[in-house]
Amino acid sequence: MKYYPVSMDVSGKRCVVVGGGRIAQRRIATLLDYGAQVRMVTPVATDELRTLATSGKVAWVNAAYQSAHLEGAFLVVAATDVRQTNAAVVRDAQGRNLLVTSVDAPEEGNFISPAQVVRGELAFTISTSGLSPTLASVIREDIEAAYGPEWADLTRIVGRIRHLLKERHASEEERRAAIRSLLADDGVWDAIRDGNMAEAEALARRCL
Repeated sequence: MKYYPVSMDVSGKRCVVVGGGRIAQRRIATLLDYGAQVRMVTPVATDELRTLATSGKVAWVNAAYQSAHLEGAFLVVAATDVRQTNAAVVRDAQGRNLLVTSVDAPEEGNFISPAQVVRGELAFTISTSGLSPTLASVIREDIEAAYGPEWADLTRIVGRIRHLLKERHASEEERRAAIRSLLADDGVWDAIRDGNMAEAEALARRCL
C-alpha cells in the first residue's frame, strides 16, 4: 500500500491514543500542538503524561483497552508495546470506519503519521510510506541538527519581507538567488542568534 502526504485538521476533534509510553507521549504532544482533544487509554503512563492528565490537557482512561474506548473518536493511534493490542485497536477502529495508525505496523492502518521537524511556521515532513519508521526517525534527527530553532525566526522575517522579494526580483530564478544570498549572510544569522530581530530584518532587507 502506498501512502500520500495529506493534511488533516484535528483541532477540537477527539483523538484516541491507546498506550502510555514514550512513543504515545510523542504522538499525544503532537496532537495537542494541533489542538486535538486527546483521550489516552492505558493503565500505565509516563510521568509527563500523568502531568498532562492531572492538568486536564488529556482525558485519561485508566484501564486496559476495550473497543468502547473508541466511541466518538475522529482519529485513533495504537501506541502500546503489545502487538496483539495494537492489532486489536486497528481492527476495531477500521470496523468503525475511523482513521487509525499503528506505531509498530503502519501498513495495517489507513494513514501514517510522518516524522516531523517543526521550526515555527517552517515544517519538514519525513515519510518512508510506512516502510521504515526507524529510517524516518534517523533522518528527522539529522534535520533537527541541521535546522535549529533560529530557522523559525528567519522564516518569519522572510515572510514579512516577501513583498520586497517580489517587487525587486521579477523571475523565480532571481528570487531563488536572492534567498540563497540571504541564507549565506552571516550577519543575518548572528543577529538572529543574538536575539536582535530588528537588526536581522534590516540586514535581510538589504540582502534583497
